[in-house]
Parts: sequence; C-alpha cells; structure tokens
Amino acid sequence: MNGKEIHKGSGGKMNFTQNIDLKKQRRMHMRERRFACNVCDKRFINETLLVRHKKGHTSLRPYQCETCKKCFTQKATFLQHQRTHTGERPYHCTVCSKRFAHKKHLVQHQSVHTRERPYHCTVCAKSFAQKQTLPQHQRIHTGKKPYHCTMCEKSFRQKANLCQHQRKHTGEKPYHCTVCSKRFSHQTHLVLHQRTHTGEKPYPCTLCSKRFVDKSALVRHQIVHTGEKLYHCTECSKRFSSKSYCVLHQRTHTGEQPYHCTECSKSFSHKAHLVLHQRVHTGEKSHHCTVCSKRFAYQGSLVRHQGVHT
Repeated sequence: MNGKEIHKGSGGKMNFTQNIDLKKQRRMHMRERRFACNVCDKRFINETLLVRHKKGHTSLRPYQCETCKKCFTQKATFLQHQRTHTGERPYHCTVCSKRFAHKKHLVQHQSVHTRERPYHCTVCAKSFAQKQTLPQHQRIHTGKKPYHCTMCEKSFRQKANLCQHQRKHTGEKPYHCTVCSKRFSHQTHLVLHQRTHTGEKPYPCTLCSKRFVDKSALVRHQIVHTGEKLYHCTECSKRFSSKSYCVLHQRTHTGEQPYHCTECSKSFSHKAHLVLHQRVHTGEKSHHCTVCSKRFAYQGSLVRHQGVHT
C-alpha cells in the first residue's frame, strides 16, 4: 500500500495494533484536510483557506490596480502585484544586502547561504535548493516547452519567460520609476535604472577600484584586465571580448538589419542607429549647448557648433 510494506503477524494477518495505528493515521490525515472544495478535488486544513481558494472559481475580482487596471480575487495577491509598479522590496536578507518583493523569493534566496540543495536531477549532476526549480531544469534535457505564445510561434520552458515575451507584442510596461516618468517591461530593467538615481554600484572589480551597476557590466570590464577575447567571427578571423560586439560585427557579413523604423521603410543593423534616426520623425533634440540656448538632435552636431564659441 502506497509503496510501503505492511508488516503482518505470525498468522499472515495484519497485526491488530498496526491496523489500529494505520486507521488512526488515515483519520488524522483526513482531519488535517477536512475542508473540501465542491468544485474541484482540493482539500484544505481550515475554512479560511477553502474560502480563499473558491474565489478562484468565480469571476469575482474585487481588488483592482489603479495603475494597470488588473483585477484580483485576493487582497494579498493585489498588494504583491502593486510592488511591480512601486519597486518596493520589503523583505531583506539578514546575511547579505539583497532585498525582495515577495517573502517566498527571500526564502528561496536564503538557501544560497545555507548551501542546501536537496533536489537532484537524475540526468546530470546538478542539484537545486527549490523543488519547483528541478522540473524547470529537467526541460533542458527533455526539450519540452509547454508555454506557447498565442501571437507568434515561440514556446518557452517557463511561464515567466512567456509573460515577458508577450510584452513585446502588447507593448506593456508595468514597471515604472517613482523618481522619473520612465516605464519598463521587465522588473530587472527598473532596478538597474533606479541605480542611475541612487548612484548605487554594488559590483566592485577585485583588480581595480571601479564599481558597476550590474554583474554583466563587471564581467565585461574584467576582460580589460585579462585581455581575453572569447567570441570569434565565423566568417573572418576577428575575435571579440563580448558576444554583443561579435553579433554586431557579423551583420557586416550577413547584411542583416533587424531594427525597423515604424514611420518609414528604413532598417538598421544597430539599435542605436535606429534611435538616432527616429529623431528625424520626432524632432527630438536632446543635446543642448551650455553656452547658448541652441539644441541639437545629434551629439556630433553639438560638438561642431561648440567650435563657434571657442
């Protein structure tokens, strides 16, 4: 029963005491989850959890976010959602300086300090601190991508990646900076942006005095010390210190221009070139002369103008 051997008495029948214990254990288990949902098969240890769960079966969503108009069945979920807009991270790790928007994320993070990884992959040697991370990892081996975008043919291993991808189609930017008016499609982009206001640079280089706002910038910088060029062009012999530089270079061979202007038919190989071009349509002049009141669309134009004052 349930994969466990039931010990029997000398006559081949179940020992009377053991039989009583087994029945008692079953009754205790049923008593622990005696509140059953009449819509699905789920059971709960108390009525509060049952009532909260049953709201998920109804269309009633009384809690609405004023920023994005999303509605929620539970107040706790609603409050957690609002942190995506405010960037609030009330849960902090007592071992290091990291902060989190949700308590469960703090609990998951704390395993980094304890080094406990009880969940093991049977295919490779990797172990994981969180139970839910293991099936996500196993999809690397199976190739399974259960989350499909309804707007294009792309599929994803994780639901979070699908949600992030769908914002490319919808243009949704739910994360906004409380200091300025900028909005972002990813929370990580908001966190990085906020450091431009605070001046925080939590990633120091161990070889020099420089500090960086994110880990990837630190890794790119460290190549300055090592001189390492890991990325090479498959068409020619050039090598590059970063993958992004290598990708940009390869477009000189392929002629690929993935960045398209929505106002005209022009395309560009670099995103920065598209941004500069769009100023032709918007009339934006973000570069201004500190001597006079003139403004310019391009930095090169400003530099040439400043020669008038010297």
